[in-house]
Amino acid sequence: MERFNDWQTAAIATISAQLPTLNKHQILLISPEPSATLKQWCEKQSLADKHIALDVTHIQSLEETSALSENFALALIHSVIDEKPKSQSQMLLGRCHNLLASRVWLTVTAQSAWTLSDFLALGFKRVSTIENPSGDLTCFGYDLATYNHKRKWNNPQYWANPENWNKFRW
Repeated sequence: MERFNDWQTAAIATISAQLPTLNKHQILLISPEPSATLKQWCEKQSLADKHIALDVTHIQSLEETSALSENFALALIHSVIDEKPKSQSQMLLGRCHNLLASRVWLTVTAQSAWTLSDFLALGFKRVSTIENPSGDLTCFGYDLATYNHKRKWNNPQYWANPENWNKFRW
């Protein structure tokens, strides 16, 4: 598990690691304040490589996701999940990773009411820790491509009588 000094550096490291595999270059940032550091880095990446045009869309709360209809390559969520009751935030996080982005990265404070098992239940994995003078942040990530790995037993070869499928009506 990696350690970072601030959430913006951690976010940039996350995007850098995933940049070669992103099929779209639209990033959704959900945080109370826009990130000038992240925006500058994205502009620098776009100038360095003409094939990459990173576009950051910023919204301030999870509720604003209901107005979005596009699909993003990555959603970055910082300091917003403790604003609402946990059940409402769970539904909104589910909306983020089910409808808006196949990859979600979020940060929570050590004082958060959320536990590790809450994030695991939503399919998130602990990715890194950010050591901050104002309080440590834990980073969690969700990636649809690696969330549910293929199992060897889950295919027709191991099912009961696959040779009889479509031959008999049971």
